[in-house]
Amino acid sequence: MKINGKPDGGGGGGVITGLSISANGTYTATGGVDGYSPVEVSVPEQKPEESFNVSPSITEQTVTPQEGYVFSTGTVAAVTSTIDGNIQAGNIKSGVTILGVEGTYTAPAPVTESLSVSINGTYTPGTGVDGFSVVSVDVDWIHREGNYRGIFSYC
Repeated sequence: MKINGKPDGGGGGGVITGLSISANGTYTATGGVDGYSPVEVSVPEQKPEESFNVSPSITEQTVTPQEGYVFSTGTVAAVTSTIDGNIQAGNIKSGVTILGVEGTYTAPAPVTESLSVSINGTYTPGTGVDGFSVVSVDVDWIHREGNYRGIFSYC
């Protein structure tokens, strides 16, 4: 007989080999093996299972099984626009969809006016005006080397 594939000095011709088992089941000696010795069994303890449900939130959530339990299944609800009251069509740009809400917001065109200036300075639009669409500048200046006054072009 052989133990772990080696002759043991006995008169039998069988093959005995070791076996390590880590899962429940039935193990039958086959394929040239007549038996097992030693047999080491180390099946992890089966813990009871539980499931969980999570509703979406704007803050992080931690889901932990009860002591001694493991999760078998879990369900996380779909995120919808109800998660935030600001997710409304009027707050979303037209042509964009967020969480199933199609936007309808279109920014108003800016209100502009023309500006014509003849002296140096800082100019800001009037009340209700966003900016200047055309700015015309015609400022007289004094040439420092002479007393020329007016607008000059150098060629």
